[in-house]
Amino acid sequence: MRVADVFLFRLFLVYSTGLHAPLKGVETWALQCIQTSNVDGICMFRFRTWYAIHNSFDTALQTLIEDAMRDARVRPPDVALLFVSEALAHRADDAREAVWRALRPQALVGATSSGVIAEAYEFEHEPSLVLMVGWMPGVQVRPFALRPPDWRALLHDATEFCTRTHLSQRTRAVLLLADPFTTPVEHVLSAFNMFMPGIPVIGGVVSITAGGNRLFEGATTHKAGLVGLTLSGNLDVDVVVSTGCRPVSPIFKVTGARDNVILSLNHQPPFDHIQALVDRMGNVDRETLSRGGLLIGRVVGSYRDHDDLAQTGEFLIRNILGVDASTGAIAIGDDIHRGALVQFFLHDADAAADDLAMRLAPQQLYEPPAGVWLFPCNGRGTNLYGHPNGDVQIVRGIVGDVPLAGMMCAGEIGPLGGQNFLHGHTACVALLRPAETSKAQAYETETVATPTACLL
Repeated sequence: MRVADVFLFRLFLVYSTGLHAPLKGVETWALQCIQTSNVDGICMFRFRTWYAIHNSFDTALQTLIEDAMRDARVRPPDVALLFVSEALAHRADDAREAVWRALRPQALVGATSSGVIAEAYEFEHEPSLVLMVGWMPGVQVRPFALRPPDWRALLHDATEFCTRTHLSQRTRAVLLLADPFTTPVEHVLSAFNMFMPGIPVIGGVVSITAGGNRLFEGATTHKAGLVGLTLSGNLDVDVVVSTGCRPVSPIFKVTGARDNVILSLNHQPPFDHIQALVDRMGNVDRETLSRGGLLIGRVVGSYRDHDDLAQTGEFLIRNILGVDASTGAIAIGDDIHRGALVQFFLHDADAAADDLAMRLAPQQLYEPPAGVWLFPCNGRGTNLYGHPNGDVQIVRGIVGDVPLAGMMCAGEIGPLGGQNFLHGHTACVALLRPAETSKAQAYETETVATPTACLL
């Protein structure tokens, strides 16, 4: 039976029994499906977002549920994302339970966070709840939670990893929310890169305290590990990772390295290059340096030549952790190898705003997304811009007033140069749309070079 026929049958039941009020809006929904014939499997592909702010958890939760039920009672959503601010985190399980029972989504994931995001607002300190729900015809939404007794065994077993995370040849994207104190996040991302190369993973590290983070997955609230969503089928997901940094040095070649220590750049101690760089800085850069410190970026991905690298190169930004005064070596927040190409960066509000706007600009060539997920660093927001709602204003200024939700992160997850990484100082954005007909048909027959376990 066609989807439109199902809706008409439901309408017949509604009107024949006189139950008009509880299902207000179904008729319009059914007529829209008839008009589009649902040929592309994208009828009513949509998201909705609600938020509630109140010092009283019970009042905030009641407001959120009542608003959501006015729309979601027509049909249970395929997916629900729930974000609970730190001020209300002590009642996080109550929030998850209420949403799960009231809306009965096919999949529910979420987390507590130091700050939560909805529509045009970044709630950095306010006691707030954010709920986004989505209806995604033609998309298989599979939630998962991982907290294995032996992470190493899971992350080296392709069959087990792909089974636990529901990866398949039709997977289009993965949402990941992780507790940093109990999850080897970078090793998890390496497993995704190895077993399902090219599939974007987006999300973030929850950002309260050790033992204080909460993760939601269906009927369960977790205190450790990670939760996620695997999205497969007729879906397009564009992911934007904005580092928000500007280069302040030439590109150097690492000529000596050990673990996370750079021993030499272009055969000279790294600190010599840093000292020369600082000596050349003007007052503005010196002030920026004093506020945010110097960062280092490692080239990821491929490039044709040095000019191509300078113009389009992607850099994985990392902190400089310390300097060995006796040798001039520097320690950074990542392992580094000899032959890598690196550059020094500064992070400021203008660079962050310009980079995010530039990376989002191509979205104006397409129809607005049905929904947006936003995961910025918790060091951005007012800390970076000097005013609230900095990143979300840029996003909505470019893609429009579309449903949007997310959270502030203590580490952001997103792809760069074809691989998924854990970032810092970034804003990671996922823009979700129903797949076009030609793409949807291609998705049904495509194959990818991944382990057999992921091709189910």
